Amino acid sequence: MIFNSRCGAVRDCGREPGVAGSATLFPLCRLHVGETGIVQETSWQAEHQELLASYGFFPGSRVTRMSCAPQGDPLIYRLEGRLVAVRKETAGEIMVTRENK
Repeated sequence: MIFNSRCGAVRDCGREPGVAGSATLFPLCRLHVGETGIVQETSWQAEHQELLASYGFFPGSRVTRMSCAPQGDPLIYRLEGRLVAVRKETAGEIMVTRENK
């Protein structure tokens, strides 16, 4: 699998990232390729709510950043054993903490 260099650090999706290993909340779009986060809370827009919930984005879910589209949006995540593409704006509405290993 080829990863686009734009996938590594997303700079324009909202809040600043937390410190690795801390319990600081930050947007899902700030996870780097290969990192896993735990969904803590959401602030979904109404039109996204039902669809994202059906994918499994709810508090306690483990989500891993896999890649992104060639232009950097959407972002690709592994969630509940499947790959899910989510726009940066929408991923900015899902707050996570980094999974402690």
